[in-house]
Amino acid sequence: MISRKKRIRMMHIYQMFPLYFLTFFLILCFALALSGRLASASATRDADPGGLQKRYTSIEIQPGDSLWSIASGHMSAGYGSVQEYIEDIKALNNMKDDEIHSGHFIIIPYY
Repeated sequence: MISRKKRIRMMHIYQMFPLYFLTFFLILCFALALSGRLASASATRDADPGGLQKRYTSIEIQPGDSLWSIASGHMSAGYGSVQEYIEDIKALNNMKDDEIHSGHFIIIPYY
């Protein structure tokens, strides 16, 4: 036989189940909405106001190339300055400094 305390505890759990379920459901909805919003923000961040989509390509570094010369030759209108474009290249390639070596490949963005 179930003790009175256990019976009261079980009744409490059964009575609170709808509240627990509703709380879980609301947290799940909030998490899904937030993740959708973050994904949407990420997608629109890479598009410029003119409606162009940012794309990426890989290029081989030639002897005598520098990040400045690569940026000057490949930068499109989506960037405000060559330095801004260089910073984007460095971020894409996990570069801590401006050092590059001929024969290596780097990823560059373009519109």
